[in-house]
Amino acid sequence: MNQFQSGLLLEAIEEAEKGIKTEERRFSGGKVTRVTLKKNNPYHRPAGQYTTVELSQVQHLQDDSLEEAVRQISEVLLHYVVGERVLVAALGNNDITPDSLGPKMLSHLMITRPYEKIEPGRLGKGRLRSVAAVCTNVYGATGVESAEMICGICRQIAPDCVVVIDALATTHLSRLCSTVQISDTGITPGGGVGNARLAVDEKTLGVPVISVGMPTVMNGQTLAGFLTEDEGKIRRTLSPFEQDLIVTPTQIGWATDNGAKLIAFSLNRALHYRMSIPDMLKYLS
Repeated sequence: MNQFQSGLLLEAIEEAEKGIKTEERRFSGGKVTRVTLKKNNPYHRPAGQYTTVELSQVQHLQDDSLEEAVRQISEVLLHYVVGERVLVAALGNNDITPDSLGPKMLSHLMITRPYEKIEPGRLGKGRLRSVAAVCTNVYGATGVESAEMICGICRQIAPDCVVVIDALATTHLSRLCSTVQISDTGITPGGGVGNARLAVDEKTLGVPVISVGMPTVMNGQTLAGFLTEDEGKIRRTLSPFEQDLIVTPTQIGWATDNGAKLIAFSLNRALHYRMSIPDMLKYLS
């Protein structure tokens, strides 16, 4: 019907209504769902492991609820991260608020690669991993694909794995700014809004790629479908925009701020062997 596609595998499964085994567990304030996807699956998604953490909307996470969400997401990440040298790549555009999740995340991320030269004793299993980071911006602003930029950096610094952060699209209002998806399949920038770029994945980069994303937008036509079953009315109302109307919350600035902090703190805890939030804050201050 349109080019808009959810970035969340769970929504593709729900829409297709195919029987696929999922593993679920609940925690205080949310739910974790894990799916193993095989090759040649009916969802046209890369084969691999997908884990979805569903929360209350991130702009409402505070203190205890934020700490619990960080703990849950970081425990998932620990199953994906490999090696002691990690490159974190933030995709997105800081000038467009719904697309600013990745760039905002970097200000809360612990960058420790400099210790390789100045204080190597602080690095190593059980202490700190060596973490470097880059913000790729968008192809239209740089003329360089995110995958091309990250690939060049990988050749120079030889990370054991890459973690890529990006904003996603959703087809369910309840999951807007309230869901984090983690997978070992990488990510295709712009894939959710019909503007797919070169994939940031293991095939392109030559090292394992973990993708972390949170949906910050949904398609206007999809939202209208939730409000009325009159497809003719939907088409008449939205026809001037065709497939170009994207919906995002009025509090999207706050949501991307909190979402960025949530993802960064979860990464810090996972990458640095379950580091506490107070210890992270001491490092970042």
